[in-house]
Amino acid sequence: MQARLLQTGHLDGSTNMAIDEMLLVNSRHLLETRYQAILRLYGWVKPTLSLGYFQSPSFDIDWLKGNKGEKDFSFEIVRRLTGGGTVLHDVEITYSFIILEDNCLIPEKITESYRVICQGIIKGLDKLGIKAGFFDIKDNPGSGYYSSRADFCFAKHSKYDVLVDRKKLVGSAQRRKKGIILQHGSIILGIDQQKNLYLLKKGINCFQEAVSLKEILGYSISFEEVSQVLIEGFKLALGISFESGELTSQELKLAESLKTEKYTQDSWSNRLGKKYEKNISERKER
Repeated sequence: MQARLLQTGHLDGSTNMAIDEMLLVNSRHLLETRYQAILRLYGWVKPTLSLGYFQSPSFDIDWLKGNKGEKDFSFEIVRRLTGGGTVLHDVEITYSFIILEDNCLIPEKITESYRVICQGIIKGLDKLGIKAGFFDIKDNPGSGYYSSRADFCFAKHSKYDVLVDRKKLVGSAQRRKKGIILQHGSIILGIDQQKNLYLLKKGINCFQEAVSLKEILGYSISFEEVSQVLIEGFKLALGISFESGELTSQELKLAESLKTEKYTQDSWSNRLGKKYEKNISERKER
């Protein structure tokens, strides 16, 4: 199986989300002719809170943005194209995986499709000596299982999570559009305790049920090291042969349009949980 590998580095939140959506709506031709899948690995240039697609946050967005005179920290706010609770993206590596819905690797059931894709992450973690597995409510009674409307993704467990010793290390979400699946998720490298305490003072507990790779391993591991084991994990789990490359100039232009017209707009990030899409046509490469 030939797949495209994109390592796009650390970017701002609106750019990261615009690139993910661009890949979802603009990759059909590549997925039908050249690649069977796309794996993107990326990070965040500043701490960013991504809101779930349907989420009406209970916290003060202006305070988190630093618009009310707070001097300690400010956070970028962006809304994802996927559901679930708010994620604090900070010391982490984020993955996105794009594949045709009718690819023979992908099971019909949504839960099973998550599990197939996340096997790449589990195999990668195994290379670090970490034994991870999927959340199962039967094995975790009283764990705080939650619906997609919960406030913070890493404060509770869901059926799509990857756990280590009953603590959440990887949270993922999917969006499907016109026969294409995008699954993306966060893998926590470490937790900045100053930022965490700052949020806790305001009653925001982002990481109540979470664990980081630093905590598991007992030492800090770099973004680059984890990127490499994830690449190897996806190779092993899905039989992928990667071709590494960069976004084309046309793809960058399409992502920039999505960023400008959608992801930087208050009408998108501050909407109150109503199903909403800006009227942006899917642009094809010419």
